[in-house]
Amino acid sequence: MGCNVWGSILQKSSAINQCNSVCITKESVVNGSCTGHGCCESPLPSSRVPLPTTALPSIDKLFFITLHCDDKHLDLMSYGMRTYGFVVEDGSYDFIESDPQDFNRNISMKLEWSIGEGNCSQAMESNSSLCAENSYCIKSKRGYGYRCKCLQGYQGNPYLPGTLGCQDIDECSARSNLCVPKATCQNRVPGYACIDDGSTVAIKKSYAVAQNQVHQFIEEILILTQIDHKNIARLLGCCLETQVPFLVYEFISGDTLYQKLHGDADDSTPLSWKSRLQIATEIAEALSHLHSCASMPIVHRDVKSSNILLDKNHEAKLIDFGVSRFIPQDKNWVLTVLKGTRVYLDPEYFETGNLTEKSDVYSFGVVLVELLFGQAAIQHEQTQAYNILVTHFLSCVERRDLFKIVDEGILREGGTDDLQATMEIARRCLSFKGEERPTVKEVQKELALLIR
Repeated sequence: MGCNVWGSILQKSSAINQCNSVCITKESVVNGSCTGHGCCESPLPSSRVPLPTTALPSIDKLFFITLHCDDKHLDLMSYGMRTYGFVVEDGSYDFIESDPQDFNRNISMKLEWSIGEGNCSQAMESNSSLCAENSYCIKSKRGYGYRCKCLQGYQGNPYLPGTLGCQDIDECSARSNLCVPKATCQNRVPGYACIDDGSTVAIKKSYAVAQNQVHQFIEEILILTQIDHKNIARLLGCCLETQVPFLVYEFISGDTLYQKLHGDADDSTPLSWKSRLQIATEIAEALSHLHSCASMPIVHRDVKSSNILLDKNHEAKLIDFGVSRFIPQDKNWVLTVLKGTRVYLDPEYFETGNLTEKSDVYSFGVVLVELLFGQAAIQHEQTQAYNILVTHFLSCVERRDLFKIVDEGILREGGTDDLQATMEIARRCLSFKGEERPTVKEVQKELALLIR
């Protein structure tokens, strides 16, 4: 920061990144801008620096900031005679034109860190994980190593044992619960429970107060009153008179399928092939009930792994009917406003707006691929147009090398025949045209035959 100054980041006497700041006129310096007029910025490269075993790491591990002023243009430096160089957390500093003259503001920097070189699985296999009790391992944002985090309902230091580590949060005394005024809050280890008649319940509460949010809740109530199935979360009651409406569901003690598959679950034990197949079958049964057993067919419209809850026995429960719709018998419903999560969305519905039961079948196919390969459904960052996981799966189907991307443990448990049959079901569910997809009833029957 300053006028006519060059700043460099050095390591081993070599410049890694650099930028320069000039002040052609005082008017060229703009508040909030750090693009080379009075202020410039350059990213600090990521570095795999181990913790030092001595007071300081070796000199070749350090970064240095150097500044060089151009004293040939002193007449242009009357605005900012001082120069500064500093490390700051990205996005936390906004340049002010008076800073080069009198810089006395507090700034912050953020150090990303991780433990070791291996991932969570490797740390657990080698029995070297530093995560203490009531905590679990999470992936590092740096791309290698791992971190520890307290389980949901606990707080504290996840690396320390006993009373120094993760301790239960008393949500009742902290008043950080969603129990209604007439209910009694009971602290649990972990979590808490709300008691009217002794039952434990779950509360779905709206964050918005907009009228359309209330209408969405009413739609969800109307749909859920038509449903009674063991693999669909049961609605127990509601309250629409309060400023912020909420729904009361049966309480399911467990994580979502997304958390379980992709490393954010309280329980880090991986799902067996038999459990994955059972979960897929149960969700297919739930969707089949929606499509055929209600008084009018219901399309869930937002089937995804984060809308599937697993209880302690890994029994699946389909949740969140906020965007679901009744479909008249033997008719399609054209919707001008698309709803659902993009990476799970039926491409035919996305292009035409035609909503049918086959739209749920496509979304189920994405979940089935997640169960097969343990990878998350990810949207392409640049085009925002397609699901990377589905595209990869279908290309592997075409090349006939599917087993190369299946986890070795799943391949060993499931066997090639059952895996091949499940992959074929997923392929048919992911057909671009809805008419080429099987019904969810057909899917359920085929999956049930694979369970032994």
